[in-house]
Amino acid sequence: MCKNYFCTFAHLSKSDVHEVSLYIEQPVIEFYIQVKTVLLNKMLEVKVIKCDNPLYQQVLHLRNEVLRKPIGLSLFDEDLSQEVNQVIIAATANNDNKNSSDSDSQISQTVVGCVLLQLDEGDSSKKTFKLRQMTTHTDYHGKGIGRKLVEFAEKFSLSQGKDRIILNGRKVAVGFYNKMGFQVISDEFILSGIPHFKMEKYLSDKQCIVDYPPN
Repeated sequence: MCKNYFCTFAHLSKSDVHEVSLYIEQPVIEFYIQVKTVLLNKMLEVKVIKCDNPLYQQVLHLRNEVLRKPIGLSLFDEDLSQEVNQVIIAATANNDNKNSSDSDSQISQTVVGCVLLQLDEGDSSKKTFKLRQMTTHTDYHGKGIGRKLVEFAEKFSLSQGKDRIILNGRKVAVGFYNKMGFQVISDEFILSGIPHFKMEKYLSDKQCIVDYPPN
């Protein structure tokens, strides 16, 4: 087992080793989970992609597996044509294939989370984005990917001159969005057979604003 640890540490920087060493007193399985989380964060990339990016197909299949199949529906029965006009944000984990060429770079990435932003037509000021289709791969739950996606979406929204994000959050996810600063602004309602609440968050101009060119 120690040999496995050394193999794991070989991929970490000195600062990373110090970070994971803080968990050395924890049970072995907990320590291993912490190491894997640090590694994932080092390999994780969150970015805007276009519909013609090969990663978009992974985004569609992930949304279908996580959001539609469990309730007996198929994403591919829906009209997805308007997504070309929406902001598609993908969280990808590198497959660590050092021998891959630049042309294979997209193939060597696995989409582990995604979220979409679309202009809220109900806001005449056009300063509101609607966050939708928030998804994290089931194998990566609890790794902070959802938080990274929301934070990225907020910073991107600010970079586009938006000052508010709204969403229809599933009842089971309200606690997560509350922690991210969103507030419930509606009574409970049913969407696709699942209890939801409408939520909103006003963005602060003190948040970091950077440019996010689509891939």
